[in-house]
Amino acid sequence: MTISRPAEVRGGLRRRGGFAGGLLVVAALWLSPAWAADAWAPGAGWTLVWADEFDGTAIDTDNWTYDLGAGGWGNNEKETYTKENAFLENGTLVIEARKNPDGSYTSSRLKGQGRRSWKYGKVAARIRLPQGQGIWPAFWMLGDTISSVGWPRCGEIDIMEMIGGGENRDDTIYGTLHWEANGTHASYGSGARELPDPQFLYEDYHVFEIEWSEHEVIWKRDAVEYFRTSVDTTLWPTMAEFHAPFFILLNLAVGGNWPGNPDATTVFPQRMAVDWVRVYQTGERPPTVITAPASQTVAAGSGVTLAVTAGGTAPAAYHWRQAGRERAVTAEPQLTIAALGAADAGDYDVVVENALGTATSRVALVGITSTGKVLGTGQELTPVDIRHPNGNVFDQVLLTGAAEAITADAGQVTRTSFIDTDGDIVQVEFSGPGTLSLVLDAPTGPAKAEKYNQDNVSYMKGHAGIVIAGATEQTNVSVFSVGKATAVNQTLFKDGVSYDGVADLAFIAILSSDGKFGGIRAANATFFTDKGHTGIYAPGVEFTGPVFVGDVSAYDHAKPVLVLGSAADVRVAGGDFFQDNGESVQVSGVSQLKFTAGSDSHGRELAAQRNRAVLMQDGQDVTARVVVNP
Repeated sequence: MTISRPAEVRGGLRRRGGFAGGLLVVAALWLSPAWAADAWAPGAGWTLVWADEFDGTAIDTDNWTYDLGAGGWGNNEKETYTKENAFLENGTLVIEARKNPDGSYTSSRLKGQGRRSWKYGKVAARIRLPQGQGIWPAFWMLGDTISSVGWPRCGEIDIMEMIGGGENRDDTIYGTLHWEANGTHASYGSGARELPDPQFLYEDYHVFEIEWSEHEVIWKRDAVEYFRTSVDTTLWPTMAEFHAPFFILLNLAVGGNWPGNPDATTVFPQRMAVDWVRVYQTGERPPTVITAPASQTVAAGSGVTLAVTAGGTAPAAYHWRQAGRERAVTAEPQLTIAALGAADAGDYDVVVENALGTATSRVALVGITSTGKVLGTGQELTPVDIRHPNGNVFDQVLLTGAAEAITADAGQVTRTSFIDTDGDIVQVEFSGPGTLSLVLDAPTGPAKAEKYNQDNVSYMKGHAGIVIAGATEQTNVSVFSVGKATAVNQTLFKDGVSYDGVADLAFIAILSSDGKFGGIRAANATFFTDKGHTGIYAPGVEFTGPVFVGDVSAYDHAKPVLVLGSAADVRVAGGDFFQDNGESVQVSGVSQLKFTAGSDSHGRELAAQRNRAVLMQDGQDVTARVVVNP
């Protein structure tokens, strides 16, 4: 898939001007495979270092981002690229080209730029191709340097291209190199390589691959070699582009200089179906995470297994972490918890280690559901069904140990309390379906609240992480500290005592049963920690109510997050998002992040601050687009 398709490639094996001398080429006959495409194997000596098997529910943004828009893409193509034309279906990535009622076309182009790139190896994909005049699917690679040096100086490897349109087109692929030679675009490739008649590429899946080394690039279809060419710079000094990292692209173009435009015979929509993409390398390799553990919601008392698929030389150990703290080290790529309790709820990741290095997975949430009011070390207090002056009816649960899980009666609120690291009483109010698990880091107590006149109650003290599982759009959570503006009983407060007036938390994470959640009202809470994630982590969850936080700040090895599916009203009340460790804040689902004034729990105003963080989404800096400063 060239940035600008040269006419010379179409005619077969020919050089482009500026490339001194002829390439050493060994071409093989196009042979029928000896086995079905789904029985493909990489062959001896290859170690899997990365793959996307497309087995999830959404395209993995750790692996892929998108090229978006129209403009012809240097080839007079007719499509507009969108995100919506690419999706997962039954374990397959589908890239769908559509014709709109107005005669325009849309499709998708995925790329690993800024996510994954490799220098040398076997790069393969199992794909069922579309068909028809003007249809142009491609599986290809570009050099990482394209953003700085441009094309063709960055280099391009076309692993597979097809231009549809019947016999000799819907059954034919091309493999090509593009580079810059003495200031001029050069290209060289296989020319047209056809399936044996009467086969067509849209009838079944085929595996397209290259084997790329410092000496040559070899093209194969269904494990059968059909072309190779030298890239040895001792022979061809202008081919230095092919000795640096490249990233993968998958796209389905419509029309253009090379395939021509669709005509009356072209049927829409057309689909390019990708079963998997895999990268292999030879020799000893540091580990990579191929498939991260999946988030799970599990009934209390049931077992759960977290599993990871790793590439590279066989790992020596898997370090499983809960909230950033190491929980277990296993020799096998899974962690099993036999009977899940309140203390097991949290965010988990795994550090895969071998002699050459480490690789860390993304976070998986483990949430528990329960039908009882309290699970773990919590105690329901009496009286119950207390009517608050604001009209809410609530029950109270006192945390008596390191972890608890609570539920709320229909139409009521369950309130639970603990002491944070600054000595403030923190209250968490939970309503609606689901179960809220609260786990303290470095817990102490129970003991009296030193800053308050409340000798008859003993509280646990620590830094809390909260996981809510089984939630729906009727579920809500609020977090605040007990102060003169939030307490009914004003005799709680001691004279001469300095109150922080802000609740301290590590994170709130949400697993929804219907993909939605009500609201998070934590404008009186500051999120921080020194390990793991801090902030709000609710990937894919649509918020029908507000998401308010006081501030988020990461220390030491922590990662700050504000990861949502979508939310219309997201605010930082009185905070500035300054990150002590210099980390960028990972965000998603946030179209506007408003920095507004707030107040502490004693009614003291906190002036609106300007944002001091860099906000990143899918590898892109979105700070200017998202932030609304005062």
